[in-house]
Order: sequence, then structure tokens, then C-alpha cells
Amino acid sequence: MKETHARHAVSLAVVLMVAGCATPPHPPGIPTGPESVSLQAFSRNPFQSVTLPGSRMQRHEEAIKALGPPSATLTKDTPNAQDPTIIDSVITLRYTFGELLYLHVSGKDLENLILIQLHGNQIALKYGIRFGETTREQIQKLFGPAQHTEANSLSYDVRYAQEMTNSTTFYFKDRVLIQVDIASLMMD
Repeated sequence: MKETHARHAVSLAVVLMVAGCATPPHPPGIPTGPESVSLQAFSRNPFQSVTLPGSRMQRHEEAIKALGPPSATLTKDTPNAQDPTIIDSVITLRYTFGELLYLHVSGKDLENLILIQLHGNQIALKYGIRFGETTREQIQKLFGPAQHTEANSLSYDVRYAQEMTNSTTFYFKDRVLIQVDIASLMMD
């Protein structure tokens, strides 16, 4: 009796597969497709579980809503690059995982995220990148050859519309990641 049920079950499975109603399961442990690794995606938002505002033109208050209150907020006045008679402000949000720097344009209600500087593992980064663990070779495997290489750093240019200078630089000590700088020096 058990043998008859087993034959019927196998016959039914074959009929369903041929009819397109059933597909064989994927073998365990074999991924269904590779994850797309993009330096641009990492640079726009390096965090795995925190969503930053989509545009680099944002106010620092928006980052605080996404990341929570910083341990410190510092403001430094600096001459405008195009007109030294105009004084702009650089606002730094200091967190345990790193800093976010914003350029506030004097006389306008306009701010631009110009630098994310990361050095701590308190918030998970995309692609499993971890400070003190991820190696130079792993970064190169993730993102390919860097446009600029130094003994202790790899720098990648990031292309965005309407921005002139964008880069992500990974810094290493003894070939292990210690800091990441994500720079954006123009408004988008």
C-alpha cells in the first residue's frame, strides 16, 4: 500500500512539473543571484538599516531625524570659496560612528551634505563592511580597482549629476579598514 502511494506521489509530481505547476526546489545553500554591489549606492547612503535623505541638498535636521541626536553639533564659519567676503557655515554632527559635515550657504536657507566621515561600527554599513575587520583586498573585490591608490588608502570617484567633485576614500592601517570619507563638494 505504501509503495502504491509513493508511486502516485512521484507520478503526480512529474505531471505537475511538466504542466508547469510545480518547480523543483533550489538546492540548499546555493544563492539564487548575486547582490549588485555599487559604490554609488554606498556613497549616497552607506548605512544598511538607516535611510538618509535622498539628495545631498538637505538640512542637517533631516539627518538628525534619520540618525537620532548627535553627541555634539559644532558650527564653524568659513569664507565662501567663490566670494571670500561671504561667510558660510560648516555644521558638524558628531556621532559615535563618525561625523556628517554640512555647508550652510550664508543668506540662503540652503545646506549641502559635503562629507560623511565614518570610523565606528555602531551602525551596520552596507555590504558587511566593518572597521577593524574589512581588508583592503575585500574593498577592492567589492568595488574593483580604485582610481587613486596610496599606501594606506583607496579612492573611488563617484559620478552624480551636476556635481564636480565626489569621492569615497577608504583608509587602512596594516591593510585593515580604519576610516571611510565620502565627500561631495558641490551642490546637486
